[in-house]
Amino acid sequence: MPWIEVRPMDQKILFIADWLRGVSTMSDLCDAYNISRKTGYKWIKRYDQSGIEGLNEANRKPLCSPHRTPYLIRQAILELRTCSSMVLGPKKIQALLEQRFPTETPPSKTTIYNILHAEGVVPKRRRRQRISPFPKPFAPVVSANDVWSADFKGQFRLQNGAYCYPLTVMDHHSRYVLCCEGLEGPRFLETQAAFRRLFKDFGLPERIRNGQFREDLYYRLNVFTLHLPPLRERREDIPALVEHFLSKSAGEVGITSAALQLLMAYSWPGNVRELQNVIERASVICESGLIETGHLPAPITSAFEKNDAPNTLNLPPGMSLDERLAEIEKNLIIEALRKTDGVQVRATELLGINQRSLWHRIKKHDIDVKSIKNGK
Repeated sequence: MPWIEVRPMDQKILFIADWLRGVSTMSDLCDAYNISRKTGYKWIKRYDQSGIEGLNEANRKPLCSPHRTPYLIRQAILELRTCSSMVLGPKKIQALLEQRFPTETPPSKTTIYNILHAEGVVPKRRRRQRISPFPKPFAPVVSANDVWSADFKGQFRLQNGAYCYPLTVMDHHSRYVLCCEGLEGPRFLETQAAFRRLFKDFGLPERIRNGQFREDLYYRLNVFTLHLPPLRERREDIPALVEHFLSKSAGEVGITSAALQLLMAYSWPGNVRELQNVIERASVICESGLIETGHLPAPITSAFEKNDAPNTLNLPPGMSLDERLAEIEKNLIIEALRKTDGVQVRATELLGINQRSLWHRIKKHDIDVKSIKNGK
């Protein structure tokens, strides 16, 4: 048998209707509606006094409270707050109430604040999100320079009246103090400069190098992400970078296409800084004003065997960047076709491009693939 769903107000109306019709006695009627006789007589009394509206749920708030602050004192609190030349707080208002009403016990400071807040006299404060500085304990530390702990060890006033905020950075494993520097305040720029000096002297902690950064702090700092791939993934930028580094050299220095091809084929574990050092070194030791393969370091030249070395092509220093790039691209395609005996599918694998792109480049540079297949 399903449950009978009746709202409280509907039950009261049905009870009054049955009582008015006189279908049964008061006791049987209350038993039928699962209410006490006291409740039944209360509903009938309210119906006789106010009709159907009297059956609505009444407010259970007491009509009077002995602990309620008297009206006169409440008005005095509002007057002292709003009409005074100074903005008085609950503590000062309480002291003034003791003088104005010596025979009354003044309300507590919390009650005074609640009265002011209820009347809208106290402005709302913006709540700050409290984040624990250490939401989780440190993971086990097994070696030095694994994790650093940093904080400001309590500010103190100097003789000139200014405050000093000592920034303390300590290695979490050896407890060695890496830095204890007094700053004018816990501000970003001064703290950033201190950490930059520490990173230069001691290197990055192991947790940061391994990417084990605090996720909550990372997402608070991560406003705009800029992805800069390593140099080995953007080899097309090498000619432009070489041109830029050569423009900074003391004299007019150029580079052969063979040397540039070796630079483009190198993996560059040191990224752009390694390329800059290689160009500066080569521009110093080359006497003819033209960087050749012999002027490059051994790790770069040893990547190619003698029989696989690209053809040399002297590019004069006055040649434009677009012409130089076009000549280098043509030379790379020819070299790849020679290594694969003119098979374009295998040449695309060496060059890292698709077959359609290779076909357009062959047509653009007017490369004779048949003569390469025949070994001419």
